Amino acid sequence: MENIKIGKREITIEKFQFEHTYSGLIIGSPNEVINTKILSDYINSLTKGHRKSIFHYTSNDYISKDTLKPVIYSAFLESDSIDDTENQYDGSRLVVSWFGEEQIDKSVKQIIQEGLAGFKYDKLAENFNF
Repeated sequence: MENIKIGKREITIEKFQFEHTYSGLIIGSPNEVINTKILSDYINSLTKGHRKSIFHYTSNDYISKDTLKPVIYSAFLESDSIDDTENQYDGSRLVVSWFGEEQIDKSVKQIIQEGLAGFKYDKLAENFNF
């Protein structure tokens, strides 16, 4: 796909997806219990693969007391291995999700760079071998 820079690291965007935060909410209004369930279900759906998956929380995730931002973005990221002085790994990877606003006029690259500003890939990604 495309490469981005997070900090000093060059990262390949392997896959990018998004969905509306409350797309499955049929009755009721957003609240803490519903928000916790949405997060749990979403993370569980991502962890069915063989990649470490995390949610990148920020202080700006809510648009009101009980309502999260309208979109959940997920980026499947891959890069060179981390702290691999013996060159025993093929690379590093991580799936990162975060809340955001709808971004009609922005590119995937812009959405990811803005959504993951300040993100510490090297501390959270895992090395892998093919």
